Amino acid sequence: MKKTILFYLFILPFISRADFSIDWMKMPDLAANLGTFMIVDSSNNVYTTTLDNDIVLEKRDRFGNKLWRATSTTSVALNHEYPSKIFLDPQSNPVVIGYQYVQSSSGRISNSLIILKYDQSGNLIYKKNIDGSYSPYNNSRFWTNLTGAMDPNGYLYLATAGNVNGYPNGMNIIKVDPAGNTLRVNTDSFPSTSNFHFISNMFLNNDKVGVTGVTSYSQANSTTWVMDTSGITLWDSINVGVQGRDLYIDNSGNTYVLSWVSNLPLADVLLYKYDSLGNLMWTRQYDLGGYDISSKLKVCIDGNLMIMAYSTTTGGSNYVDWQTVKVDTSGTIIWQDRYDEHSQNDEIPNDILTDNLGNTFVTGIGGPFPGGSTLSARQMVTVKYDPNGNREWVSAIDTINEYLTGVNIAKGYDSSLFVMGDVNTLIIHYLDHTGRDPGTVPTGVSVTSITNNSALITWNVVSNAYLYHVEYRIDSSLIWLTYSTNQTQLQIDPLFAGTVYEYRVEAICNSGPTGYSSIPHFTTTGVDIVHQVATILRMILLISFTSEHY
Repeated sequence: MKKTILFYLFILPFISRADFSIDWMKMPDLAANLGTFMIVDSSNNVYTTTLDNDIVLEKRDRFGNKLWRATSTTSVALNHEYPSKIFLDPQSNPVVIGYQYVQSSSGRISNSLIILKYDQSGNLIYKKNIDGSYSPYNNSRFWTNLTGAMDPNGYLYLATAGNVNGYPNGMNIIKVDPAGNTLRVNTDSFPSTSNFHFISNMFLNNDKVGVTGVTSYSQANSTTWVMDTSGITLWDSINVGVQGRDLYIDNSGNTYVLSWVSNLPLADVLLYKYDSLGNLMWTRQYDLGGYDISSKLKVCIDGNLMIMAYSTTTGGSNYVDWQTVKVDTSGTIIWQDRYDEHSQNDEIPNDILTDNLGNTFVTGIGGPFPGGSTLSARQMVTVKYDPNGNREWVSAIDTINEYLTGVNIAKGYDSSLFVMGDVNTLIIHYLDHTGRDPGTVPTGVSVTSITNNSALITWNVVSNAYLYHVEYRIDSSLIWLTYSTNQTQLQIDPLFAGTVYEYRVEAICNSGPTGYSSIPHFTTTGVDIVHQVATILRMILLISFTSEHY
């Protein structure tokens, strides 16, 4: 029996169309924490990393039930650990990369890279530290960024700026074998007069691995380095741009580099295409209608590219909107969408995903604000675009924390979607309803095996249903607790003794939810101790009040 509890308290989804629904929402039972990354395996188990001064890795099943949690700490005084990314090796073992750091007023000062490999049950296989100095200091700010990639054989590539102990300062690509042994450290120092290096992102395809970033903070530039997986540099380049933001290497070895250029008072997105030898094939500059800053680059199933960016409105306010742009391999824009559903605050995208049907998903922070009259408040927003750039649906999650931002998207093995927010590592499992098979409201909903603290809810099979949601609450309560399951029965617990509960069930088909059944009641056995104590206290207060007045 599979189940998960949904936390709908203070979380209200805004739904623009009925093409999706929320299956479940979960977060770790930790104090204030920050979600940093998420990955989903072939069984829809979801792994998340959380910053809680330490590296916290959690695994949940497809229904959101927590399977295990593993925490990595450091014994070095005044040091902490930060989780950057998660990978799954060929055996589906999770591998976490991160870094050890000292917190300062200017940011995190990293002094060691960390690799953590666990088995599928959460047992630590190895922990590896690679010491060095990975936080270049420039312009009163520490920049620390670690990214990476894993090849199909489980070999890991780490990319960061600074220096590994014993190696020169520059951009670094570190290759580690599946057992955690460092095979090679490659460094490209570039002709940097400021000795400043920063890597934004890495991309690995076949036998080529590339990184992009910047090597001159004061003037800024778009710096790219591509080598083969044996460690031989194929080419490197420094070009115009305010930092290389992302890159993509196609199967022919061509490399696309995303940057942007500042032309005060405006700025434009830049896209470069290099051939396999590093020769610049073309440059495209895109005026998206304001001060435009590029963010991420993804490839589509048709071989074209998606650009994620954000920009101000020309002649309008200084608030920014997010931009999603599809371009072909010659750099020509196919479609563009400015997401502007919030005129009183910024809307900023954080992650973008394309699927094998040509759809694009973007998550970030923005509007509309669905839960109140505070028009300037923002919330976590996720948008689905069809292959032609039409918005199929929009989901804005209203929580108490108006700074909740979508930071990661992962596609399930089915048509579902996982999105993670940063605040308290909120995970949302969306059901993307792409079918038209009809479903009916469940019948035969009943309860058996009632005890002091549990009950078994059962119902009849619904044709075409692949999931069911079961809700229950204390009689007349405003809060429903919701479970997701693929069975036709569910044991709910723990419950209060001697208490009246309401319950109901809905089916989920590929066309969407059927709606809930009628609401019957049941009463748990035993005595309601809470109400008994409350009654006794009221009697004591009444006796005390009476004796004082006579």
